Amino acid sequence: MINPPYSQTDVAELEFVEHLLDILTVDGIGVVVVPMSCAIGTKFKDVRKRLFEKHTLDAVFSMPDDIFYPTGTNVCVMVWKAHRPHDSAQETFFGYYKNDGFVKRKKLGRIDAYKTWNDIQREWLRLYRNRDVKDGVSARFCVKDTDEWLCEAYMKTDYSLLSKDVFSQSVRDYLSFQIKCGLTDLSIKTERHIDRELHVKDWKEFTLKQLFHITVSKDPNLQNSNPGVIPYISSSAENNGLTAYVDTQPSQKANTITIARNGSVGATFYQPLPFCASPDDIRILTPKFSLNVYIGLFLKSVIELEKFRYAYGRKLGTKRIENLTIRLPVKPDNTPDYTYMEEYIKALPYSDRI
Repeated sequence: MINPPYSQTDVAELEFVEHLLDILTVDGIGVVVVPMSCAIGTKFKDVRKRLFEKHTLDAVFSMPDDIFYPTGTNVCVMVWKAHRPHDSAQETFFGYYKNDGFVKRKKLGRIDAYKTWNDIQREWLRLYRNRDVKDGVSARFCVKDTDEWLCEAYMKTDYSLLSKDVFSQSVRDYLSFQIKCGLTDLSIKTERHIDRELHVKDWKEFTLKQLFHITVSKDPNLQNSNPGVIPYISSSAENNGLTAYVDTQPSQKANTITIARNGSVGATFYQPLPFCASPDDIRILTPKFSLNVYIGLFLKSVIELEKFRYAYGRKLGTKRIENLTIRLPVKPDNTPDYTYMEEYIKALPYSDRI
């Protein structure tokens, strides 16, 4: 097992891995802790090709973002079998082992404060040893040297996490944003709260490019803008993504959705007003259907279920956004049921104020 030096100028991390595997015996096991960039596939292409020609990638585990706290390095753990060329027709095991139960405590670092690690460890080992697939935790996939080697790219989202509370939180967050900006009338108190079942198992999958036109802002960066009255959306996870007000003419239309590709990666917001946006941090989703605030908040809640797949080391670029797959309620003809989405949000507390 090795944790090779990171960010060397003359030797890549995967070259240390290659050297380790080359000196092991046949079928020897090499376990390596490397930056996520080694697994994403956009770098070290020659070394990745050589590794697959000589050795087998057995498993990859995505580790907690703060595992090296206080150093902020996103890492994964790879398990290799030496001197057996990788067979891309055989599945590699991938684990999304981010939540290990440890929490940060002043002067102590990361500790098992709630005594949950033993149970988590047992489940992680069981999943790996049995090669079991569990939504939101593990996956199996046949990969080539040119593919991404991370669970985030292949595992299914755990839609059991989607609940009335998730949608209600989106409504409350949006209402808070409206109050800060003076965009709502708090005197409205129309009670229309109706319990609705989600029936997620009956929903169908759609890619975002089926539902939206996805574009990049051409606005100037915030540091090149002057104060004004036009909302400027950046990568903040708070206040609907609103970072400042600028004097630039708004380039983006109201009634759209924004996603942060950088910073608070995956933060998704419905935008009620014309706005400007950071070209480096934001992608704009312009609907191919009739969008309103209620449908927008429903979609925001569903899209943000996918946030776990992305981080600073695995940014949410335009292609990934286009191919991001979400599940939605559908009509009998299997098209998205936007009426259901609207009525569901309208039935939640405080929805009469937005």
